[in-house]
Amino acid sequence: MKRKQTDTFLATAQANGTLIRLKRSFDTWNTYGYIVGLSQKWVLVHTVEDCHFDGWIAFRIADITQSVEDSPTFVDSLLSKRGQL
Repeated sequence: MKRKQTDTFLATAQANGTLIRLKRSFDTWNTYGYIVGLSQKWVLVHTVEDCHFDGWIAFRIADITQSVEDSPTFVDSLLSKRGQL
């Protein structure tokens, strides 16, 4: 994904409170979560694991190779019912 597309996606996801999935080329896993902070070089994600919040992770935006909106229906609904969203 090109940098400008990534920047636009991240800013939109943060503004909308969208559940996202991020991947870096050197990771073997995806990271799921909500963007809670964004700068020109870094993004801070409140991670979701097994349908609960599981801490925070900071990514260098330059390292992100894939960023997509994840299907929020179940996770958003569950977190909302728990009063976590």
